[in-house]
Parts: sequence; structure tokens; C-alpha cells
Amino acid sequence: MTIVTTPSGIVVEFRQHDWQPGFASYLAREDGGFDPNGPAFCTLNLGAFLATREAHGGDHGSFVESIADTLVHEVIHVVEAWAGVEFSEQRVEALIARYRGHPSPYDGDEGGADFGQALYLAREEGRTIRSRGRPGTRYRVEHGAMRRDDGDGWHRRSPEPEDLDRQDWEVVS
Repeated sequence: MTIVTTPSGIVVEFRQHDWQPGFASYLAREDGGFDPNGPAFCTLNLGAFLATREAHGGDHGSFVESIADTLVHEVIHVVEAWAGVEFSEQRVEALIARYRGHPSPYDGDEGGADFGQALYLAREEGRTIRSRGRPGTRYRVEHGAMRRDDGDGWHRRSPEPEDLDRQDWEVVS
């Protein structure tokens, strides 16, 4: 068990569990609320990480970094519960990219970044992102609003669900 105390005094306990799907999880209270008088519980499935170790080859640093990134990911979910907000998984990954100072080494199944990482980099650099699989679809943040261009000019528009699921985004301009 690992106990982490955040600067705000939130206590997070990580416990090892091999029975859960995936690599880690934040175990929210059944009512979805946050208990400020008790620790927040997260689980870590070390067996799942060890099963992927071969994929990292001899790069032990990237293996350890993937575990650290997962811990940070779950702590962000704890802070969300504490603040009473909920971010999308893409937003959490974009926050981790910001914390890291560079996008995740995970290229996605389609050879690009996920939407949140790419948009974060484009926003910071004032640039545009596009989907490699659909190069005519581009997004950017302009004056605090999301804009999309499908070839007929920039229009204020939220991302489509299928765009959020794509893993092939790149920063282009």
C-alpha cells in the first residue's frame, strides 16, 4: 500500500489488486461524493503492468514512467471528486501531458496522438490539429471557443464523439 498526501491535505491510498480490469482505478464512494474526512482509495494492478513489460523492451525508464503516469492519472480523478467536477479521459491525459511537458509516448492505435493531447499542444502553440484518417477535419481553440473546419471554413462547434475516440491526431499549423 502506498499513501500519498496532496498539498491540499487530500489523502490517497493505492492498493494492489490483480482482479480488476485495466491498470488502475479510483474507487469513488457509491454516491459519487468525496469524503474529506477519509482517504480516497485507488487500486493498481501491477500484474497488468508486468504483462506489458516486454512491450517496453530494454527501456526500463519508459516502463517506470508508464506506472507513474497511471498513478498521476488516478490522483487527478481524486482531485476531480474533491472539486466536484468531472473531466473526460482525454482532458485527464491532456493534463498529464502538461505535467510531463510533452505528449504521451503512446501514439494511439492509428499512429497519432489522442484528441486531448493534440489539442493541448495546438492551443499552447496557437496551432491547428487534424485527423490523419480524415485530413479535411481540423480543430483549433480560438478566443476560448472550439472551432472546427470541414473544408467550408471555421465554425464554432464541439468535437464529434467519433473525433474524441480517434487516436490519429497531429498538430499541423
